[in-house]
Amino acid sequence: MNNNTFLYRVGLNPENFINRDIEPIKTDEGLLYLVEERKDIRICPYCNNNLKNEIKKYYYTNINVSSNSNMKEILQIKRVQYICKNCNKTFTNGLKGINGHNTISEFIKNQIIHDFRQKLSFKQISEKYHISIGMTIKLFDEQVTVTPTGHLPKVLCIDEYHFETNKDSKYICILIDYETRTVFDIIQSRQKAYLEEYFNRFNSKELERVKYFCSDLYDEYASIKRKYFPKAIHIADKFHVIKQMTTIVNMLRTRVMNKVVEYKSKEYNFMKKNWKLFLKRQEDIPNKTYYHQSSGIETSYGDLVFNCVKLNEHFSKAYNVLQDLYKYSDKTTYTEATEFIRFIYERLRLSTLDELVKVGNTFYKWRHEIANSFARNATGYNISNGIAENMNNHIATIIKIAYGYSNYERFKKRVLLICKYNKNWI
Repeated sequence: MNNNTFLYRVGLNPENFINRDIEPIKTDEGLLYLVEERKDIRICPYCNNNLKNEIKKYYYTNINVSSNSNMKEILQIKRVQYICKNCNKTFTNGLKGINGHNTISEFIKNQIIHDFRQKLSFKQISEKYHISIGMTIKLFDEQVTVTPTGHLPKVLCIDEYHFETNKDSKYICILIDYETRTVFDIIQSRQKAYLEEYFNRFNSKELERVKYFCSDLYDEYASIKRKYFPKAIHIADKFHVIKQMTTIVNMLRTRVMNKVVEYKSKEYNFMKKNWKLFLKRQEDIPNKTYYHQSSGIETSYGDLVFNCVKLNEHFSKAYNVLQDLYKYSDKTTYTEATEFIRFIYERLRLSTLDELVKVGNTFYKWRHEIANSFARNATGYNISNGIAENMNNHIATIIKIAYGYSNYERFKKRVLLICKYNKNWI
């Protein structure tokens, strides 16, 4: 193998080595490459003497140049130690591409740092470069610095993510730039004290850059919006609005299934096996028939859903409200959207079921924010926290491939590195 080609491949300068062909030697661990340092550069770094420096001894240094998990590659360098006859000190010449006493080259180190942006666990990266997990994590902690920069986004989405190892709160707070579809920053907790500490860093001019503030129906988010973004339009994420009703519908389906219908009847079996159909839009229910083996009766999915819903007054009301929420247009005015939410509230308020009344009260409390989510806005598109929910899926993947994180700061850096600076992964 050509000397220069190989040395350039592993990020070393051929001028530091004797020019001779390199042939790999097979070992039990992989391949070993032998090179020898040049002996014609003898300037003492202590007294700059270059006349009386002599070779004191030779020694060998092994450098890991592996970049393939299938094969470990070691570069063994025959190094030269000199002694200066002028000041009587020993020294070695520095080699470009190898920093101090490191056992991996700078080129391989940079490749490892680049791989931190990929969906690879620390263990996978360690195996790829044949280094220990401890060294991989140490490289990440020491070499990777991720400091959120840039202005606050025009459309700021805020959402939480369950992070069990967080000592202060089970939920961390994710800030999303809606327009760039990237993570803007991560806050250690969604608790009010943490949110206020974070947003206190920004001056009033910067805070005014946020024109739309999108969140779920968490009271502390509303408080933060009023305090720091009073002029921004607050949009309640439609997903969480509809989730209020899907949760109730699913609860009532279970209750009706267990208390109203006959065990193992057609309705019971259908409601148990096809629960997702009760949470779908009516037009999305498959045009299929359900065959009940005991009775030998076939019924269309649509008719069975309708028949099951009619079994209970509260179930029917909740299901119909859910369908109305699905059908409501996103292209109405704010006034029309407000009237619609008020109409939904009145229907739920008149129910004798506490759970439905509670959801109705929630809708009324958040009526302005919910109306903003249904109404057409000046951006020309409907703003929601969908991008935040999608980002949560990516974060879940990052945690999964790492088999969890016990260190919050390390977790935060990894998420920002992948979800903010590696857009090709999103």
